[in-house]
Amino acid sequence: ATVISPTARPQTATATTVIMTATLRSTSSPPPTLSRATAAATNRTAANTTFSLEYPLHGEFLVLSRFGDPQSNLPTPHEGIDFVSTEGKRKVYSAHAGTVSRVASLSPNQARYVTITHSWQGETWVSWYMNLVETNVVVGQDVTAGDLIGSYGTASSSNAPFLHFALQRIGAGLSGYSLEDAVDPQPYFASEPTATANVSSTQSLRFVADVTIPDDMQIAPGTTFNKIWRIVNAGSEELSGTLDFDGGTPMTDRLSIPLPPLSPDETGNLTVMLTAPTEPGTYRSMWRAHDSNGVAFDYELYVQIVVTD
Repeated sequence: ATVISPTARPQTATATTVIMTATLRSTSSPPPTLSRATAAATNRTAANTTFSLEYPLHGEFLVLSRFGDPQSNLPTPHEGIDFVSTEGKRKVYSAHAGTVSRVASLSPNQARYVTITHSWQGETWVSWYMNLVETNVVVGQDVTAGDLIGSYGTASSSNAPFLHFALQRIGAGLSGYSLEDAVDPQPYFASEPTATANVSSTQSLRFVADVTIPDDMQIAPGTTFNKIWRIVNAGSEELSGTLDFDGGTPMTDRLSIPLPPLSPDETGNLTVMLTAPTEPGTYRSMWRAHDSNGVAFDYELYVQIVVTD
């Protein structure tokens, strides 16, 4: 793995960005609640156990924030790892075989999360997958490692899409974190790095016009409306895939819609049904197309409204 550069994200004071495709052993400082000796012993025990994880993203990705990093907006250290694909792939996969125990959201109009409970040699582990804009599993469903569980997007507190992954070891985890019994997931990832070239979608679309709802249109609180974009297929093949919520305020529970099957150079409309928030203010909802492999297009659409008093 190659360290590219330091970066920052709103939730953490510092974050090391690492480009990788499979695994990178943790180099972050131990969390403030642990001594260095205790943290090292915990990592050695984790590395020697037969319990292991697969990465929840496939292909090449970045580590934005590590377990134990300080958080500017919370008094507790970061209780998981934040990942983002460098290839535009948003698909999220189960890290270990288990049973889906939760599919929920923290509050209305926020991104969703999934938890999977894993039984292993008399112990119970729980993996968390947060900031999901699409879920492909239901509570009670059995999954194996590598099964598709959803797609990640943007949390309401961040401007950039990322997957937040966390791990609990019930009854044997650490204290002092916002997630009870949290453990550092990094030592449990079993795979080794492999070289992977960046890829981008061979499809493309471009914005032509706002058919409805021009920028900063005033809308009454709670009003439901259709946002329609006129687009053109700017690629060399028929459009296929989905238009997915990509950031800002969702204003809908339907966070993914199919793309129209437009031929190259053909124009058409994309429509999403949205509901204005109930509080006054300016709101933007961002959307990005992905092909059938989950690879992002290079163009983003958005709608921006002003909710009146």
